[in-house]
Amino acid sequence: MKLGFVMLAIGVVVLLIWLVVSGDAEQPRCGGERMSPGEWCSSRKSGPSSFEEKQESAAAVAFWLLRLGAILALGGVGVLVGERVTRRLRTGLTPWARARERRAAKAAAAARTLPERVSPRQLAREVRKFELAVVPQLGYSRQEVDDLVSRIVAGLEGKGPAVDRREIVSFLSSPTLSSPGYDSSSARVFLTNLFGLMGRI
Repeated sequence: MKLGFVMLAIGVVVLLIWLVVSGDAEQPRCGGERMSPGEWCSSRKSGPSSFEEKQESAAAVAFWLLRLGAILALGGVGVLVGERVTRRLRTGLTPWARARERRAAKAAAAARTLPERVSPRQLAREVRKFELAVVPQLGYSRQEVDDLVSRIVAGLEGKGPAVDRREIVSFLSSPTLSSPGYDSSSARVFLTNLFGLMGRI
């Protein structure tokens, strides 16, 4: 973070200097005073220089100051943005993504609380109690999932034909999506665990 601010600050300072020097490129100075066309400026270091030569010298300096300042300022902004993105990635991208992970963990934990062996009616009761999270973004179709789960529960309770658990695999291999829909991560965990529990009956 410090590097980005330092680069940005130095870039801004260089650009401010460029503004001053670019003014000298239009009307150069000699000893702190503005020159007029046709005048000469004498210096102990560089000797005499004409108005036009002073203009060219200032323009060349301004050219490089502009590029250096722009590179430093844009580089500083890039570093700041990059560090912000990296920090987001390390903390789980977004609050919504973190909430999705918590829901998935909750779904897995809920399934793990069931005994190794369950009766059909016991499994039906556990499935009825479970609620999947609905998200505004694209997710598993609520209608398709509810229909599948309802038929499974009816079969477990003896109120309908038994559902082959391979239908779960078929749905997960090519799920129907909708918006809003069930959170895909937690729904996948729930259906996967339901598939495993149906095999224990």
